[in-house]
Amino acid sequence: MSEQELNEIKEGKVFPAWKFLPWVLEYLDVPLQEKPPTPPEEIVEPDVTQMTDDEKKAYEKEQKKKAEEKKKKDKEAEELAKAKAERRAKREEAREAGANLEELGL
Repeated sequence: MSEQELNEIKEGKVFPAWKFLPWVLEYLDVPLQEKPPTPPEEIVEPDVTQMTDDEKKAYEKEQKKKAEEKKKKDKEAEELAKAKAERRAKREEAREAGANLEELGL
């Protein structure tokens, strides 16, 4: 919609409903169109037997790097879950003891 049309609406001039309905539907959180989910990308593993020595080394190095990153992410997720469990246990103990959770920072 152009700025001129918006100004005409503010002035109270005639406004066609078909231009206004998308605004109402958006306000009501009714989707105008739902996009179909994108298909996942197919990961094709290269054939190691057809690679040169340099390509094999680069491929193996890349695989090691990916494995280390995954291991690091898993470790971080585990530590986060452990910290949440500890905090939940401390909150429960403080709640049972009748302590003020805000004072304890829980």
